Amino acid sequence: TVLSSTNFSRVERELNPLRNVPKQIVWTKTSIKIMATKEAGEATEKRTPFPSDFEHGKILMARNFRKDLKKPFLYAARLFIMPALFLLWTIGIFMNFQSDQTSSDDMIIAGDYRLFEGEAWDYPSSMKMAGFNSSFVESISSKINATHNEITAVELLTDINDPSDLENACNFISSAAREEICVYFNSTNEYTLYFGGKYQSTPFQSSLAAAQYAIDTAILEMSDGYDPDKVIDIEMTQQAPRFIDKESIDPSLLVTLVPALIHAFTTAFMLIFLVGPVTYEKLNDVTRSFLLVGVKMRTYLMQWVVYHSLNSILIAGIMTVIWIYWRVVTLSNAGLLFVSHYLGLVQLNAVFVLLMQFIEKEELASGMPFLTVIFSCGIGAAIIVLVSWDSVILTILTPLNPFIGII
Repeated sequence: TVLSSTNFSRVERELNPLRNVPKQIVWTKTSIKIMATKEAGEATEKRTPFPSDFEHGKILMARNFRKDLKKPFLYAARLFIMPALFLLWTIGIFMNFQSDQTSSDDMIIAGDYRLFEGEAWDYPSSMKMAGFNSSFVESISSKINATHNEITAVELLTDINDPSDLENACNFISSAAREEICVYFNSTNEYTLYFGGKYQSTPFQSSLAAAQYAIDTAILEMSDGYDPDKVIDIEMTQQAPRFIDKESIDPSLLVTLVPALIHAFTTAFMLIFLVGPVTYEKLNDVTRSFLLVGVKMRTYLMQWVVYHSLNSILIAGIMTVIWIYWRVVTLSNAGLLFVSHYLGLVQLNAVFVLLMQFIEKEELASGMPFLTVIFSCGIGAAIIVLVSWDSVILTILTPLNPFIGII
């Protein structure tokens, strides 16, 4: 066998399958000639068994792991950079939004309904009231002032007797329901709440439920035959009509696109640590040396995919913890999220290991994850904006493009 190389020691190290074969090595300027020899008394037909594809894969993966252990900081960066970058975004969302949510410890979920302790409600500080009958509205406000000291201001708008007028008057109320809401009484047993800001997408805020509880209690106390001694003290009440779903709410593009794009870009940073070693071995003929000693190309590529997929188990687990702990998706479960994250990472590993075999420049290989994610996000965002965020086109493109799958 003649191997073209200018680095004798490197090729000699890579010839592990021939390490037990008696041989004569002749070093020349441009090649190494390895000739099997015969020891005295040894039968000429005795040969060392050729390793199987599985054995080759194990040897190559063990080699990759030893190389990673020699650079522990880079190895740790590859494992944690994607969860860390995504965590920075989720912390920002948590500080801006999730802190206003009711703690899960104070919640009870019964079927499709979400219940929480009434004693722990966060009442709005101010309420503006109007309705079909000014005396009725005034009586309601008096009852609320007498029983709920947490509501510091109840303003009566006696000159308003139409819901649209109250809605116009409340256009500039606070964006936080805990600070201010408006109420219009359509009749003695029907009323409408008006509130502003981002809570339009999440109408199960505790402050809104607390306002409903205060108003319902006041209406009950004004009803005929009301006897406080016979009223059951209800410590739990319904927090929202039903869970939010695509039929009950139309989320804004910002709410829809930001998580998808952030997730895709954090994945691109992780892929830098995958494409680097694969591209280096291809461009420096390390891949070719393995092929010359009998390693099949499919075995060589598959061991990269399997090796990185084993590491992806930890990454998928960390991502699942982040998504569950920070409640990025509140209606899913840990098992489904883990499977989704892991299969997505396996697809990314397979696609980019194969893609790197067609890249001839190291600079292009390093930028390929970002070029791919920018292109994919452009396609995904266009489909979401022009078609729908749950379009079947996204599902069809997912097997072809892992970043579309993330979106």
